[in-house]
Amino acid sequence: KIYFRIFWGIILFFFFYSFRARIEAHWVVAASIPLVVVLHDVIVNNNKFTKSVKIISIVSIALLLIVRLVFVFSADFQKLTLGYGEKYYQSVERIVPADRKIVFMNSFQKTSKYKYYTGRDSWAYNSVYYRKNQYDLGDYDTIFNNSKVLFISWWNSKYFEPVVLDNGMEYKIALMDNYTIFTKVKGEIEGLPSELKPGKHTVDITLENPYDYDITFDECKFPISIKLMFENKEEKMYFSNLTYTLKTLKAKSKYSEKMSFSVSDKIPEGEYSCQIVFDYIYPQYVSRKIKLKIIK
Repeated sequence: KIYFRIFWGIILFFFFYSFRARIEAHWVVAASIPLVVVLHDVIVNNNKFTKSVKIISIVSIALLLIVRLVFVFSADFQKLTLGYGEKYYQSVERIVPADRKIVFMNSFQKTSKYKYYTGRDSWAYNSVYYRKNQYDLGDYDTIFNNSKVLFISWWNSKYFEPVVLDNGMEYKIALMDNYTIFTKVKGEIEGLPSELKPGKHTVDITLENPYDYDITFDECKFPISIKLMFENKEEKMYFSNLTYTLKTLKAKSKYSEKMSFSVSDKIPEGEYSCQIVFDYIYPQYVSRKIKLKIIK
């Protein structure tokens, strides 16, 4: 009974969570573990089901193997099942200049599929509105840093221009020279009180650059700025600009500075998590969360 309850617990959890945010279909695969245990118990205690389960299992495994083999060795079957994707990413490729790589905003799926269909290098920029994935772990600092890229997004920004693909879909793009990768930079927050009131404050910020290249914060067409992000339990985010003298974070170095910032009186009272973010078109966090309260 307990495994049966675990199964329905997982299913119901993701069912109700789907009203709050988008979920992926494969997330519920965790429910298959207690289901297998329940099925095993049914087979052991009820011999009349043994033959039926064996037949169903053999047929299912055989079908899966056949479909996988056909998919691997049949180009026609691949086009039949993946045809839309191929046409879509070929449309995307036509807007990418030959001398540029492509960076997708908040989509490891599109990034992976683009490389699969076109064979060209691609990378995913994961902002605070998304989640970490494999593109935060690889050696893309050596592949993409200081490259000419086409940055493609679905959100409006002063940096973007609209473009329409062959299929009629509209995206936002920006042509960026000397693209900077800072995914592995680590930040630390110290000296921040557990309660903050609206007004001016100071905080000790430490930034560690593990790369073998400098990261600059000078004014340019696509500047990188350092901010604090406050996020409440409802995942509402508020940003505060940090004031600092730092111009260049040197390669293989660690830098500390007492920086000032202001808490707006428009930020509601409550419990928040606070992180350091680098704002590069869209903000990306570079530190762990610390808990605090904002009071009036």
